[in-house]
Amino acid sequence: MCVFCLGVSAKQSNTLLFEQGPYKIFNEQALEVLNLNSHVKTLASGYDWLEGPVWVNQGGYLLYSDIPNHQVYKYTPGKGASLYLAHSGYSNGLIVNKQNELVLLQSRSRVISKMKTPLSTPKPQYLQIVSHYNGQKFNSPNDGVFNDQGMLYFSDPPYGLPNQLDDEGKELKFQGVYSLKNTGELTLLDRDLIYPNGVALSADNKTLYVAASNANKPAWYQYDLNDSGAVVSKSLFYLGVLQQLLP
Repeated sequence: MCVFCLGVSAKQSNTLLFEQGPYKIFNEQALEVLNLNSHVKTLASGYDWLEGPVWVNQGGYLLYSDIPNHQVYKYTPGKGASLYLAHSGYSNGLIVNKQNELVLLQSRSRVISKMKTPLSTPKPQYLQIVSHYNGQKFNSPNDGVFNDQGMLYFSDPPYGLPNQLDDEGKELKFQGVYSLKNTGELTLLDRDLIYPNGVALSADNKTLYVAASNANKPAWYQYDLNDSGAVVSKSLFYLGVLQQLLP
């Protein structure tokens, strides 16, 4: 997980201008998107390490992973939080696909899976979608997003491994950003990020964004995509000031 302190360009100052509540401001233009008079309300608490929130339109609730406890929780407005799924495969990122199925990036299990049962009747029964690249097991699938054609983009940092980069069980020599087509075709898009983390896609499906939680060079990168979803070019989107929290 990584938290980027807000700024607006790769030229922002590394000097903290002021701090209020949960906000650390390094660039005054951040005030164009932040309301410092707004309040943060705690909806639920008591977890160890939360990740991967996803809103479920069918039912109107939020799902999120508590990674160390091997569970997924559900928050319903007006009703509060409840356990949704035990034995989650140590899920991190959660995604709902177009078929209204729950896809879990099971970080410590090192696979990406789909829950076999409907969203309304969750059970820890999974169909494995992908687990290896070129015969080598993933490091720790972290976060992902589907495009309109159902192609999955995802990151694979070392965070779920006990010793991360130095773990004896690590099979790949790099940390990757990948795409996975409906046909099962897996493509390595980038192997140069040490800690690829959060993944997002522009509304027009033309730009992929990936956060790199590298303490030496915290940044967001953008990947221009063609009509088939393949990467055309890569560039630095934002060079950030990073407060890094490692699971």
